[in-house]
Amino acid sequence: AEAKAKLIDALGEIQISLTEALFRVPESKSPGSGNILFLAINPATCKGCGICISNCEPNALTLEKHTPDLLAQAGRSWRIWEELPDTTEKTIELAGSQITMGKAAALLMSKVYRGTLIGGDGAEPGSGERLALRLALTAVESRQRPLINSFASEVDAVREKLAALIRKMLADALPADDLDALASGLESVDGRETDLSRFINDSEGAIATRIDALRLRRLVTLARQLRDLSWKLSSGRQGFGRAALGLVLNSNSPTGWAGVFPDNPFSLPVTVDSSGDAAQFGAGLLQGQLQQSLEGFVLMRKARLELENPADAARLWSSLEHLDWDHLEAEERALCPPVFIIGSNSLLAGRGLAQLSRILAGKLPLKVLLFADLDLGVAGGTDNGMMLAPIEDAGSDLALLTLSRRNSFNAQCSVGFTDHLMAAVQGALNCSGPALIQVHAPSPQRHGFATGQTIERARKAVQSRTFPLFIYDPQGEGVFGSRFSLEGNPDPTKGWFTDDDDRPLTSAGWALGEKRFRQWFVPLAADAADALPLDEFLALPEQARDIKKPFVLKSEDGGTAQRYQVTDPMVSICEERLQAWRALQEIAGLVTPFTKRIEQQAQEAVMAMHQDELQKMQAEYEARIANLQKEVLEQSRVEIRARLMAMAGYGSNSGESADAPH
Repeated sequence: AEAKAKLIDALGEIQISLTEALFRVPESKSPGSGNILFLAINPATCKGCGICISNCEPNALTLEKHTPDLLAQAGRSWRIWEELPDTTEKTIELAGSQITMGKAAALLMSKVYRGTLIGGDGAEPGSGERLALRLALTAVESRQRPLINSFASEVDAVREKLAALIRKMLADALPADDLDALASGLESVDGRETDLSRFINDSEGAIATRIDALRLRRLVTLARQLRDLSWKLSSGRQGFGRAALGLVLNSNSPTGWAGVFPDNPFSLPVTVDSSGDAAQFGAGLLQGQLQQSLEGFVLMRKARLELENPADAARLWSSLEHLDWDHLEAEERALCPPVFIIGSNSLLAGRGLAQLSRILAGKLPLKVLLFADLDLGVAGGTDNGMMLAPIEDAGSDLALLTLSRRNSFNAQCSVGFTDHLMAAVQGALNCSGPALIQVHAPSPQRHGFATGQTIERARKAVQSRTFPLFIYDPQGEGVFGSRFSLEGNPDPTKGWFTDDDDRPLTSAGWALGEKRFRQWFVPLAADAADALPLDEFLALPEQARDIKKPFVLKSEDGGTAQRYQVTDPMVSICEERLQAWRALQEIAGLVTPFTKRIEQQAQEAVMAMHQDELQKMQAEYEARIANLQKEVLEQSRVEIRARLMAMAGYGSNSGESADAPH
């Protein structure tokens, strides 16, 4: 009780929770190992979008009007939170293993990981792009930062070994009873102190018989270069160490709020491309980053040669001068900071698609993150209310297009399924080549819905098969189909997903919730004739659709359901989205005629084998029956004869000859 009182007094007004997974279960296993969960909100950056409220349990959080007292209390809680130590990796792993929290929420508990994108930016409240970018950067930081720290420790360890070797060489070369050579080298020293490398250069001729001055110079130079490398990795000019990645923002993307200067919300290097060639610009930037990483790897390889193979070290140094990406080990490739290009479907316009295709056909770790607007070619209208003619949406089938590049990592994700998004980013980083991740990140302002519904809109886009989730990992088993996964989609073996009301959720059902598509829906009277649910309408043959009116239901205020007729352009889109979903099902091998054919062939083969076994068993059974019948007949014949003989007076003990005449 006393310890609890001290803790509460130290935390002040901050709210804490003793959860089952983080506190009680660990405490039951090992007292003192529990973790206290607490929540603090930064009043200076909270935009009041309401996403946290709509996605937490009822009444877990509430929106309240700003008051001086409320702001002061929130500010004190936030300052206390900032003074607390960072969440440990062990706690993050424990939280990430809990279904109720998930990996994304667990990683965001770390101040280091979540600090890659801070609040206070100019993004709209409820911005899906900002949420997606924050999750992606957190995933990259959580993967790269431990690797960088481990590499920095390895550099320090190798440098210490070099320093020990240098001390040993100097000690062995300068015996206490022969200091003449050392004195001759010191004659050139003017002041009280001198640089070691200069001393070695000045005294080389005098002590050449005592020490390998060339090698000592190499070792000293290596040790100094490794010291500088360690400083760059762990601290650097900005105090953050080497960045986990480089970021290129396309100026035409929805993330325009992020491209501000000098007060941008990132803690990593960011470049805004306004030329329209973000893909090529990112490729050039990546070459520069790789060159810096290669210089460090060359130093480490040279140092290992000096320590492990000193006799051939000088000769082998020259072979390392032309080290490139193709010669790196897997561990070294993982240490190279990738470059992420952030853009929208506008990157696919003009020469952008050709540039993207070249990137995906390459070998370098250039990662492209595209935000899908899902306009479907029918969103919006004119100022006078006229409907625009449908146009093809370049990004709606980007998934199928990019799958032609079988050696690149491809994924389609949504901010409504955060764990899938984090897994996709991690998979893209684990892939040593290029990657393309397309993310559906709804925008309340552009798409027309309440700011607190961003996650709900993203989830419904996936559930309605408008934007299915998938991951294609070129490093997976097999050749193609087994590397492609639809895991994460609800009911992946079915056509339309059935919602909580036991109604199929179509693309029109999703589009009805956003104002940008409202021109394609017309309220339908309750007694309208020939009305048919859209999913049933799509199941009809073409010639039977003319007299029918497809509709979808929308729950209105008060719990009533209003029917809306779906016009032809939206009907065509729903049909096209369903066909695209079925194509993905076939690629994944979940629902495909080839699978049915193989199953049928397997069944026929089993039936044939079973029939052969039945025929064989039948033949054996009939043979046994025939033998039994023969045995029974023979036994009956013997018994009948014996009885007849007995009736004739020829008993078995009569002693009369069986051959007596009758």
